[in-house]
Amino acid sequence: MGGEIGLVSDEGRGSEFWFTARLAKQADHDHGPVPATEILGVHILVVDDNATNREVLAAELAAWGVRTDEAADGPAALLALAAARDAGDPFAAAIVDMQMPGMDGMSLAAAIRADETLKHTRLVMMTSLGQRGDARRMEEAGFAAYLVKPARQSDLFDSLATVLAPAPVSRAARRIVTRHAIREMHRGAVRILLAEDNATNQEGPSAS
Repeated sequence: MGGEIGLVSDEGRGSEFWFTARLAKQADHDHGPVPATEILGVHILVVDDNATNREVLAAELAAWGVRTDEAADGPAALLALAAARDAGDPFAAAIVDMQMPGMDGMSLAAAIRADETLKHTRLVMMTSLGQRGDARRMEEAGFAAYLVKPARQSDLFDSLATVLAPAPVSRAARRIVTRHAIREMHRGAVRILLAEDNATNQEGPSAS
């Protein structure tokens, strides 16, 4: 790698370490930036059996200029999707709750995927019961994004921007979008080495 390292020490005052290094340009990562997709005017269906959850989510989407409709359960969601399709104004995406009576989020996704006229609807799972391995199960079920409640508004916005992008900007964008994936896309998968002899300073601010 090349370079030099040195030490300047002043007794009673402390020491200063220094180094120089020649570094090769880092290779491109699979993690690309979050696509700058315009979601103003996009038609999105909110599916949740909890009326308060639907109202809160619809208000967030409306603040971004998204056109929303709501469904209280899976069967109502399928009817709404079909009606929008027949009216020539199909939903670009559906935000689906997992735990719903009768037809849960996974069953609803399967029904949508089985319909040739609806299967292109992008599906976003929002659940309050996230468990390890859920993201892979959701991806296999056809979901384009997976978020655990309560989800930050920024995470929801970035998830929608990513899944509604006209074309994937990276290999990561073709996989299911999660909170972790959004963080990686924003950071560009940067890794930083911290050299510090003080344990407290090593900890630094906690990641959120």
